[in-house]
Amino acid sequence: MSQPGDNSSLSAKTNNQIARPIEDFVARIQELQDLEDEKTRLETHLKILKQHEDYQGNVDELVQQQSIGLQHQIDGLARDQHKLEQELARCQDDVNQTRNKLVI
Repeated sequence: MSQPGDNSSLSAKTNNQIARPIEDFVARIQELQDLEDEKTRLETHLKILKQHEDYQGNVDELVQQQSIGLQHQIDGLARDQHKLEQELARCQDDVNQTRNKLVI
């Protein structure tokens, strides 16, 4: 015949036998969720890396465009210099002519 105390220990043992697999199952689910999170993180990282690989900086083209723009500026400055030199020469001629008139 069983005693009332035996019933409680049997019930506790049964509860432990049931609870253990449930705890293991919950732990496995948590591991699975962690792995899915890691997979998502790695996929995002891979996507970012692939975007960097696809990027092709057109440095040569940019340098060439800058060079052309700077060459246009140089040409414009050279024209301005030539015009200013001509104007200076005219001004110097005017000054010399005025000086010659005043000296005579």
